[in-house]
Amino acid sequence: MPLSNESSSCRIDWRPSPLLSAALVCLGALAATALWLSALPLACKLPLGLLALGHGGWLARREARRRVFSVEWNLDGSGVVMCLADRSLPLSAVRVNVRGPLASVSGRGLDGRTRRLLWCPDTLPVVSRRALRLQSGNQMVDSDPTLATMSG
Repeated sequence: MPLSNESSSCRIDWRPSPLLSAALVCLGALAATALWLSALPLACKLPLGLLALGHGGWLARREARRRVFSVEWNLDGSGVVMCLADRSLPLSAVRVNVRGPLASVSGRGLDGRTRRLLWCPDTLPVVSRRALRLQSGNQMVDSDPTLATMSG
């Protein structure tokens, strides 16, 4: 019996992570604090600290404003497709990496550019993470730490 279309593909939604945006703001604040506590002259500390704060805020805002889309895995051999609102981008040479609650997918688009996606724990439910692991098949990168042994 042939598979239906719904069971022959896996669709995982991607959306911007509020957790990542908050982390970017915190990193900007930490960079400004590190500059303030450094031995730089005050004339350098202040503008560089403000620049670090501003850049962290800008990165967080840029991340929060990214468009929502979905990634579709097809089992018929056509690969992975990023489904945006206005177009679809097929990806080749797809590589999946799952490390604990974080998952990432990277692949090349038709234009040759590398596309990377990161799912944070607040945007990827456990069911979708499991589906991503199952759909990745042999492309999965093993994230378990290697045990080093000493012989001799």
